Amino acid sequence: MLKSSVIYTLLSSLATPFASAVTVYTSSPTTTADLSLYTVASNDQTILQVPAAPQGLNPTVLAQLYDGGMAGMGNPVNGGFLGFSVELSVAAMLILRPEFLNYCAVLESRGGSVTVRVGGNTQDKAILAVDGNPSGKTIDKYKGTDASPTETPDVHFTLDLFYAMASISKLVKTNWFFGIPFIAVDSDGNAGLVVQYAKQILGSNLLALQLANEPDLYGPHLKKQADYSEQDFFTDTQTMIQKLPITEPILAGPSICCMWDTNTVLYRQWTTGAVFYANIVVAEALGKSGVSQVIALQLDNNNENRAGYAIYEKGVASRAVFVNYVSNPGASDYTVQIAIGGQQTGLPSKTPTSVKVKYLRADSVSVKYNITWAGQTMGQQYASDGRLYGDAEVTTIQCDTNAQLCDIPVPSPSVALVFLTDEAYTNSGGLSGDASGSTLTFATTVTTGKVHATIDLAALSTSNGRNGSLPLGATSKGGALSSWSEQGVRLAGGAAQLWWSVAITVLGVVGGAWMM
Repeated sequence: MLKSSVIYTLLSSLATPFASAVTVYTSSPTTTADLSLYTVASNDQTILQVPAAPQGLNPTVLAQLYDGGMAGMGNPVNGGFLGFSVELSVAAMLILRPEFLNYCAVLESRGGSVTVRVGGNTQDKAILAVDGNPSGKTIDKYKGTDASPTETPDVHFTLDLFYAMASISKLVKTNWFFGIPFIAVDSDGNAGLVVQYAKQILGSNLLALQLANEPDLYGPHLKKQADYSEQDFFTDTQTMIQKLPITEPILAGPSICCMWDTNTVLYRQWTTGAVFYANIVVAEALGKSGVSQVIALQLDNNNENRAGYAIYEKGVASRAVFVNYVSNPGASDYTVQIAIGGQQTGLPSKTPTSVKVKYLRADSVSVKYNITWAGQTMGQQYASDGRLYGDAEVTTIQCDTNAQLCDIPVPSPSVALVFLTDEAYTNSGGLSGDASGSTLTFATTVTTGKVHATIDLAALSTSNGRNGSLPLGATSKGGALSSWSEQGVRLAGGAAQLWWSVAITVLGVVGGAWMM
């Protein structure tokens, strides 16, 4: 396992895009601006300088596995362990987009399901309009009534949102977290209505109801008294629980950090960031069995430049993941020799005669685009429709039956996912279905056309979702200074940490850091 300080560093590096610098829009003699000129993270083509390649690394390392399992394996998890987080105020326009459904299908076809959380800052004061909104819209937004520096809008949503979520679950196996209002813990019974209808309409596809979004910021953001404390939160939670119509253990929370959002922009152009590719790797690594257990292999004496994980299913070594963090193509490759039993263990060898391998590849660990998974890509900036394109590349490696070893090349930089059994390969999606590896895709003829989008600068400067004039908007810390475009493309801003993303997501499965 990586040391806690390293874990904190990785989490910090992944969180950086969410606190990125703001763009200040002032008066301009022009009325429109090219979308590609916006000064936001996803448009920034700056490539971070990668660290110098270390010297003296072992060119070959052993990954010794054992039949029947290994001490220190994590709890069983399913392939839908990772997923999406969608702000409530934009959920209606986002989750029904075919691009979003395609992203879900890519993960579902590999991990068996996809997890989506709907909530965020706008959940805390949201009102469920059971009889509909006067405007006829699924979601209406009004200027917030408090003095919060984020100027988070008040959201009124209708039952249509729940029905839309339920319909999505019929198209793609989607399980939901839904954030319930928390600010008025003992007043109008609105939270009880949300719970009642969420359970009724979503049924078994409702994983949990989330209490409170960033309560650690209730004081600074003036949503509660300035000295709002953990004890205050616990008291409010107990009050809320007593009033909610629940008898089962379905509550979760709170959320005390910013979660990443799906990467979209208003004018129907989508960019797939590196973090999503990491999610694909994790979904395939865990597969559809629902009983995958992960263990860190302390590869090469826990060398910080490489990592290895084994995935077991009911005691059978089914898959392994190996990471090469070094950006020094051709000069810092290494080979992992996998053994299951045998060698110096004194146990019978269970090493397979052959394995299949998929690779996550890019020119360096700092690139945002030109990323491929098994030879396929989701395209360049503003060119994705949520589907993988290109011919899938799966490498079959013959193992040395005499030495009882499987030699797996791990190029610099890359992530190698090794399927130790044919069943494991099939259980992770294999090559079934269409080019994306999924059995169902959703056409996006509008998005794939050439669109030269412009937007009025006056509208851009005030369109963070506070007045409802435009449907997208930032609502988290610093959101009052963030434009809709920054909210929409945050994921691509975090793309520079591609290989760290894979490591920390797999590590989270090992340590149970994010239990879903």
